[in-house]
Amino acid sequence: MAPLYASTNYGASWTPEGPFGQLWASLASSADGSKVVAAAYAGGVYTSSDSGTRWNLSTAPLDNWYAVASSADGTILVGVVFGGRINTSTNSGSNWTPSSAPVAQWASVASSADGQTLVAAIYGGGIYVCGAKPKLFIALANTNLTLCWTTSSAGYFLAQCPGAGAADWTAVTNVPTVTNAQYVVTLPPCAARCFYRLQTQISLPVARPKLSITVAGAYLALAWPTNPTGYVLQQDTDMAATNWTAVTNAVTVTNSQYLVTVPPAAARRFYRLQRQ
Repeated sequence: MAPLYASTNYGASWTPEGPFGQLWASLASSADGSKVVAAAYAGGVYTSSDSGTRWNLSTAPLDNWYAVASSADGTILVGVVFGGRINTSTNSGSNWTPSSAPVAQWASVASSADGQTLVAAIYGGGIYVCGAKPKLFIALANTNLTLCWTTSSAGYFLAQCPGAGAADWTAVTNVPTVTNAQYVVTLPPCAARCFYRLQTQISLPVARPKLSITVAGAYLALAWPTNPTGYVLQQDTDMAATNWTAVTNAVTVTNSQYLVTVPPAAARRFYRLQRQ
C-alpha cells in the first residue's frame, strides 16, 4: 500500500505525500493542480486543496472506488464504484450524492471542463453520458419526417418505440447528416404510431428481429433470428391487447433461426416478438 506521489517540476522528481495505507485506484485534479481528489479501492475518497500537501477524508462512503474525475476548477467531482453507483459532488467533495445511474461494474469516468457533462463506462458493458439533454425537433417534410437535434450535445442517439412508456426502445439505424450544427435524420412516416427520443446510453439495443410466418403442411411455422437474443414469442387474439401470453410450444434452432410450429387457430390469432 503505497502513498500518493506529487511532482511540481513536470515529473522530473516526485515526493511521497499522504495519506498512507490505501489501495489507490484513481486521482484527478483541477486545471491548475491546486485541488486534487483521490479514490481508494476498498476505502474512501480523499481531497486536497493545496496541491496534495494536506489531505482530508471526504464524506463519500467507504466502498470499492475505481475512478474519479474533476471539473477544471475542482468544484464538481464524480467518482464511480466497481459494483456500485456513480456519486457526484458539487462542492469540491464536501458532500456527495449518489446518481440515478444503475449499480454496475463502473470502470472509468470523465468530466467536461465545466463539469456539466459526465461520461462513465461499465466494465464489459455500455457507456453512459450525463448532461443537459438536447431537445429533439420533429417536423413534416413533404411525405417524410425530419428529426433533428444539436451537434453540441455529444453522446446522444436517436431511438424509437411504438409506445412512449414502453421499455423496448430500439436504435434508429439511419445515419444522421449534419446541417447548420444540427444532426438531421429523415424517416418515412410509421404505418402505426411511433415515438422518438434521444438516448444517452451508447450500447443501444439493436432493432427488433423480424418474425416470419409460413405454412408448413398442416401447421404454421414461425421463425426469427437467434441474434439478437432476449426475445420471446407471444400470442393474442387482439393486436391491441395488453395481456399477450407466451407461446409454450417447443423452440428449435435451424440455420441460426429459432423455429416454432403451431396448429392453425380456430379464430384469428396474432403473434409478436417481445423482449424479456
